[in-house]
Amino acid sequence: MKKILYALLTLVLGLVLSSSGCSTTVDPFDPGIYDEGVTINGVKWATRNVDAVGKFAANAGSAGMFYQWNIKKAWPATGPITGTWPTTPAGGTTWAASNDPCPDSWRVPTKAECESLVAATVTKTWGTSHGKNGHWFGTASEPYLLFLPVTGYRWETVLYEEVDRGTYWSSTGTGEPGDAPTMDFQYPNYFLKHSSAHKACGLPVRCVKK
Repeated sequence: MKKILYALLTLVLGLVLSSSGCSTTVDPFDPGIYDEGVTINGVKWATRNVDAVGKFAANAGSAGMFYQWNIKKAWPATGPITGTWPTTPAGGTTWAASNDPCPDSWRVPTKAECESLVAATVTKTWGTSHGKNGHWFGTASEPYLLFLPVTGYRWETVLYEEVDRGTYWSSTGTGEPGDAPTMDFQYPNYFLKHSSAHKACGLPVRCVKK
């Protein structure tokens, strides 16, 4: 009898939740939204690029999708695009929270956080992950903590592929039209300290924990 009553209660609860718009099938550890991250110099970095808005890419070697600075719209990192590519850059001195494409509890890193990753990382090693070239960042005891793949970039319908250079957005802006600071690395172990890209370019995003 107790088993029957429990089954009935479970069924009723499921119907109530379903009719109220609630879902009992959402997995809080969905790999598209969940990432444990790795901490380097006090900043926790996601281990994968952003794919669609609010989602991480499938693995560390994936480019994910491309974003224009301070615009919450994902563009494909391969193949053609659909829709009209905005050529007018967004304004502002920082990437607005309302336009942040990172999953919940994550955000686009600041210029200072990007610089701290490069400056404080003891080991920076060119290598591969999931068949993609890129740079590993780590410490003396753990040299392979964080991988950033080479992804290329996009300008309107043109996709510029790269095999030895990666460029990632920071959330820092100048407040003026034109360029915004980026994190830029190149084979074999070269990092541009004052790199930037035009805000209307499509680049990958690697999030940090809020």
